[in-house]
Amino acid sequence: MESECILTPGEIDFYAASIQPSDFETIGTSSWFEAHERLQRLYQQATLEASKNIEEHVKEAIISNLKLQILVYEAVLISVWKQRILPRILKQNPNTENTFPIYIIFYHEAVVVGLLQTVLYHSEGCEYLQDSAVELVDYCILVLTRIAISSRDAKELKKDKLKASTLEELRAQEETLLFGIGASCLGIIRYLVENLDCVPVTVATRLYSDNDVPLLVCQLIDQESWTRRNAKGDTYKYTDGEWKKITDVQEMTKTEAQLWLAMHQLLLNKHIIHHYELTESRKNRLGRLNRFLHELLLDQLPPLIDLKRWLSQLAVSQVPTMSSKKPFIVELSTEFRSGLETSCAGRWDEIAEEHARRLLQLSRAETVKLANSLSNAFESLADVCDAGPKCANCGDRATQKCSRCKNEWYCGRPCQVKQWKNHKEHCNTVSGVKECESSS
Repeated sequence: MESECILTPGEIDFYAASIQPSDFETIGTSSWFEAHERLQRLYQQATLEASKNIEEHVKEAIISNLKLQILVYEAVLISVWKQRILPRILKQNPNTENTFPIYIIFYHEAVVVGLLQTVLYHSEGCEYLQDSAVELVDYCILVLTRIAISSRDAKELKKDKLKASTLEELRAQEETLLFGIGASCLGIIRYLVENLDCVPVTVATRLYSDNDVPLLVCQLIDQESWTRRNAKGDTYKYTDGEWKKITDVQEMTKTEAQLWLAMHQLLLNKHIIHHYELTESRKNRLGRLNRFLHELLLDQLPPLIDLKRWLSQLAVSQVPTMSSKKPFIVELSTEFRSGLETSCAGRWDEIAEEHARRLLQLSRAETVKLANSLSNAFESLADVCDAGPKCANCGDRATQKCSRCKNEWYCGRPCQVKQWKNHKEHCNTVSGVKECESSS
């Protein structure tokens, strides 16, 4: 069994026990990047365990070591970092070229949220969240709101990276990761709603009363937020971490399935009557979902048959009133974000300057070390998965590596040529250091 794993049980326990909360003083330091690599390997191991339906050591280790609250805090921390510090870094350094360390910070958020989604699939994970479940719900709503705004304002997929500046490419990378994080957030919301009996009542209040998450998810479906089209009219859908060209637009992706299952759970759970008033306006907006629930979709995701039936009944019924037996609610405040905002008030420029020095002035050798650690982690995953390595350009099975850096895989020469613009900087950096090392 261990031959099929990235980490041994002993390594899993050690890595999980070593998870500690980051702060703005440590982000971007060598110790922080090392901690990120350990977390990344835990996430990959957790994904592998879930996909192969084997004993989930990572889930058990994170729960038993009481690390779920720390993972929620990490997600909120990076969210605040992107809002408060990143814009200042880029404003102070508009011509920076070495943005790879910043990408690692983006990716750290995706790893944390992906790991949370994997653990919270189990009801015991939701229970162990305790009060941090409220922090997590607020975080997920913020991410999904960003996606709703982004997908409303930009429906065209821009694939021409040759004319993009370094900062434009960085923004594109951030947005691509955001859509993956959003897909994980949909899964998290679904699991929390499934387990409302074992999380604080404030979670339901946040979902239905303080925020209208059913209508937010409805908007994401209505806008086809995980779908883009290029200038030629080709359709792309976000799935498995990237935008992929789609030939059959009726075929449901994993992300679309998460979207619909979240909608199903939000509307058909037993708690809705206590928290969500189905006004005429809400009825009309939710009723727009019916146009998507055609036979092909229902065949691919049978649970949606119940949702279609519920929506049909809602359309012809009188507006139901909320139950008069409302639960007694003690509102929980979200301390993670407010605490970070308060502790750093008035110091954002100073923190950004320090982070700029730390992240943008790494030596070539330090940058290569970071790039190799990320590459090696993905190679470890490819080695134990049946799919094997994938082409960096088209995503098909890859059989050839870049002959210079030995880090990127391709299915053939045409894809390698197409991908060169994106791979060039990393390849030159890695190859240059290797040449220096061999000559010294």
